[in-house]
Amino acid sequence: MFVGLENSDLAGGVFQSILRAAALLSAGLVAIQSGSRSYLPSPRLAIGQNDSPFFIPPFFQPSRRGKDVRRHQNANPREGRPSMLTVVAVLAILLTSCVEKKEEKPAGENTRALASNSVGQLTVAPPKIDTTNLEEGKIFQQICFQCHGEKGEGKEELRAPSIGGLPEWYVIEQTEKFRSGLRGAHPKDIYGQLMRGITLALTPEQVKNAALYNERLPGEKTRQRGREDSIDRGRYSYANKCMACHRYNGKGEIVFHSAPLTTLNIEYLERQLKKYRNGWRGNAENDLYGRKMIDVARLMDDREIEDVVNYIGALAHGDDPRPAME
Repeated sequence: MFVGLENSDLAGGVFQSILRAAALLSAGLVAIQSGSRSYLPSPRLAIGQNDSPFFIPPFFQPSRRGKDVRRHQNANPREGRPSMLTVVAVLAILLTSCVEKKEEKPAGENTRALASNSVGQLTVAPPKIDTTNLEEGKIFQQICFQCHGEKGEGKEELRAPSIGGLPEWYVIEQTEKFRSGLRGAHPKDIYGQLMRGITLALTPEQVKNAALYNERLPGEKTRQRGREDSIDRGRYSYANKCMACHRYNGKGEIVFHSAPLTTLNIEYLERQLKKYRNGWRGNAENDLYGRKMIDVARLMDDREIEDVVNYIGALAHGDDPRPAME
């Protein structure tokens, strides 16, 4: 059945659309059934270690740090593993990448076929990305782009952030948090669970290669949003609550393990601050830097969070917060 679809561009496209729809549907079902979860353990295998175009690796495994996961607020003993419906979402995403695996192209070339619209016109392929390592582009274009886009621009319908241009160290650090259960383990963090399931299917080497490739992508600046009074309030809050770690230019700081902010999309920034405030992220006992974010976010109400996020859009386009510092 799959072989026929692989050899047909039209059927393959339809099949990919069905799979993506299944991913969204299953993620929604997880949210509805957050109170009743079932789990199916599976051995560890790595993506890309089988020549079959329809090799489907397992997407999760029991956490080796289960005790850390169970320390989360309101956690349950089985929280360290993704739910069965989350696995279905991951399966749909990775199946789509398998359908597109039949033709390998040299490094720097776009690996997806040009899409055709309803009148038969071809869309323009994304710009070529110069990379010296085939594995870097291969893993990103097989797996990461399904949610985060060809250029790492993100897909809001999947709650996937814009990641293009984020530094290698930060991507690796956050991926390791997902893999260890420090992130994406809270039962209400549905999309975090989905991301965690995907990271558990990758080897550390594949994560590093994808992170290197992603770092070379041209990141898009956080878009500007909000009225002038909101941006003014946000500038003050950022200067006095955020700038010490995320720096005056919003580029982050490896010493403080603080995220670069000025290429992340507005919606994602707002969601993450609320996740910290609610204890859905950063609440593991040994997540030192996550707990610092919780301490800051819990001092913010919804309006201040909106103001700060609006200001980050202005910061990305050259605003200087330093004059507002007390």
